[in-house]
Amino acid sequence: MTNTRIRISALLLAISGLLTPHAAAFGAGKAPKTHELTFSGKATPEQYYVPVYTSFTVPEGIVKISVTQHLGSGEARPGNLDLGIFDERGAGFEGPGFRGWSGGARRSFEIGETEATPGYLAGRINPGRWTVIQMPTTAGRTADWTLKITLTEGPRAKKLPAPSYAAPQLNDKPGWYLIAPHVHTVHSDGRLTPAEVIALGKASGLDGIVSTDHNTTSALLHWGEVQDLEFLVINGVEVTYGQGHWNIFGLDPHAWIDFRIHHNDTLRYRKVVAKARKAGRLLVATPPYNLDFLYDVTPMDGIEVWNSAWSPANERAVELWHTLLVGGNRKFAVASTDFHRGGNIASPHTVVRAEALSAEAVIDAIAAGRSYVARDTSAEIGMQVGPSVTVRPLRKLQAHLYFRFAPSFAGLYDGDAFRGNYASFFVTGLSVSYGVIGLGIEKRWGKCRYKEFGGGEDEYGDYGYAEEPYDTPKLKTSGLRAYVNFRF
Repeated sequence: MTNTRIRISALLLAISGLLTPHAAAFGAGKAPKTHELTFSGKATPEQYYVPVYTSFTVPEGIVKISVTQHLGSGEARPGNLDLGIFDERGAGFEGPGFRGWSGGARRSFEIGETEATPGYLAGRINPGRWTVIQMPTTAGRTADWTLKITLTEGPRAKKLPAPSYAAPQLNDKPGWYLIAPHVHTVHSDGRLTPAEVIALGKASGLDGIVSTDHNTTSALLHWGEVQDLEFLVINGVEVTYGQGHWNIFGLDPHAWIDFRIHHNDTLRYRKVVAKARKAGRLLVATPPYNLDFLYDVTPMDGIEVWNSAWSPANERAVELWHTLLVGGNRKFAVASTDFHRGGNIASPHTVVRAEALSAEAVIDAIAAGRSYVARDTSAEIGMQVGPSVTVRPLRKLQAHLYFRFAPSFAGLYDGDAFRGNYASFFVTGLSVSYGVIGLGIEKRWGKCRYKEFGGGEDEYGDYGYAEEPYDTPKLKTSGLRAYVNFRF
């Protein structure tokens, strides 16, 4: 009898609105209602970097859109189709409807009101005509494609999550700061989350990065969630198309720069560049020869002259930068790993003399040329002594063969402390130059016992080093490098 009275009382309270009934009473325990859509087609070699658009209608009451792409063909390896989406506001050039892009990094994504797959923008799912964009990016390949789209109904979120931006300034101390100006995360085709990128950057001795995911700014809305007060994150994006890539430093996190620009469409290119200048600070051609940069390089503020491991493409980038300089077209130079995955985020990097560790100060310093590119955080001061032979078969052409003994003072920063000592190295190499520019290859070997710099005589002895045998790593150096030199 008691249990019956309790059930009746609970029912009366629920009806009167004084007690919230269990969600199952409204059917929340059941699977939400969904609408399934399927589209298919074929991308031919003639459609290389020509967008393929698929529009569909989103009815009232939808709170999530899920898209899955399936690719196949009669070939062993079908062509790739990059993937993205626009909402009901439109998919036209520079239209306001952009809701995300994952390129070729994913075959599926979801957009909800409060959450979305990295690369995509969460928010209201308004009714109307939405459009999936697929971009064929494999030359000479055919791809049969199928899109499966699921529209999920449900109650609307009462409140949408607020963006969490990276702090624009961390300190007001002038100094030399180590910056990686070209970094990707899981929000495009990188493997690491923003938190993992910050952790790796700090462990590698960097002071900051420029966040440059491909064609999407979704990461810029989340960096503040993992903010580290000793590591600067500068907003940016990499505008990516088959005919050239370029980075924007200091981008408004809510701006979207349309990447669908053929290099022959001068009017559209100028329009996008003008918008990029209003929404950002600096434009950087990057990397100009890993994938040929077919756009007019004149509007760019800088050139990424060193991208990842040194290569002939980097040599061509240096030549382009030098040609522009001697022609009176001054561009700054930067270097970065173009980080996507693995453990190397800092070699090479850009060292910047900024008035503070802030986005504005770092960008101002790069624009003013107060920076240089470096392979790593080590440095050497020394001299080289040894024989050499120079042959000059033509007036401007010369070859130079040398062997040198190089007593040096070597320094190393390992992220925790500065270390250094006197070292002996041997160098042999060959360089060939024509006029002001030369190319060379060099073999170097030797070893150094790095001692930590201390705070003074009382603690560490007469020379300010940590007492041996503690904390004195002995490192051998043996490497082969190619280089470019200039004679003025």
